[in-house]
Amino acid sequence: MKPAAFQYHQPCTMQDLLALLDQQSGTKMIAGGQSLAPMMNMRMAHIEQLIDINQLPELAFIQDGQNQVMIGAMTRHHEVASSDLLQRKCPLLAYAAQTIGHYVIRQRGTIGGSLCHADPAAQMPLIALTLNAHFHIKSIQQDRVISAAEFFQGAMTTALQENEFLYSIAYPCFSNKTAWAFEMFNRRHGDYAIVSVALSVEYDDDEVIRNIRIGLNGVADFAHDYSLDCAPFLNQTFSEKWLEDLSQHLMSQFLPFDEERISASYRLDLAKTLITKAFQRVHVRFLKDRG
Repeated sequence: MKPAAFQYHQPCTMQDLLALLDQQSGTKMIAGGQSLAPMMNMRMAHIEQLIDINQLPELAFIQDGQNQVMIGAMTRHHEVASSDLLQRKCPLLAYAAQTIGHYVIRQRGTIGGSLCHADPAAQMPLIALTLNAHFHIKSIQQDRVISAAEFFQGAMTTALQENEFLYSIAYPCFSNKTAWAFEMFNRRHGDYAIVSVALSVEYDDDEVIRNIRIGLNGVADFAHDYSLDCAPFLNQTFSEKWLEDLSQHLMSQFLPFDEERISASYRLDLAKTLITKAFQRVHVRFLKDRG
């Protein structure tokens, strides 16, 4: 199929982009087009004004900041996955980017595109929510910064206004006492995961767990951050009993859904398996890094 008719724009400066967004209605931005183009071709998305931002290379960057890394919205998944800076400062994000689709998709797809598309099974919204990333948003009238929890309003829905665009995302840097894991299960390589778990755990010098950041896809209608639910299990040391109790507690917070080929009970069983695997992997990684 072919998309419905639309007007095509390709701004060459940031001011041109801001003016287009302010003047036009029914706009959508495209960079990689790995999600939007198929939806337009199948006429699942009807776009009046398509703005191609590929002539704005200043939107693609990875920068080291004070206790955070800043990533431009047009940065390709491959650049996120292969960044030495991210592998050192925010390895959970870099690793999750490696699991997105196939090689060609990672070469074209962008982190901003994935976040703005807000697919409920995608990796990037999950990581942003889990790590409490902050989104830098621009319009011709103002700039604003909001948290991931404010940005995502549900499946395929964000807080972006029609005259705004996502400029960059700030992710917190990991401390040298933080270990991480990303676990996902899909039926075929490159498919979206049925359930995925993003996890980071911060320890102290005595191996006491001081902070847990954990998010899951596939156990609710959108990615969700369950970090606050782990509060009763902080200031303790890792053990299999501790992990079993924590897993059971988290399971009680999930609201999985039935699909024709995937039952809610299967999602719950899979979630428990992946949570267990993630915490075990984190603890082994921490002990190994500690030497």
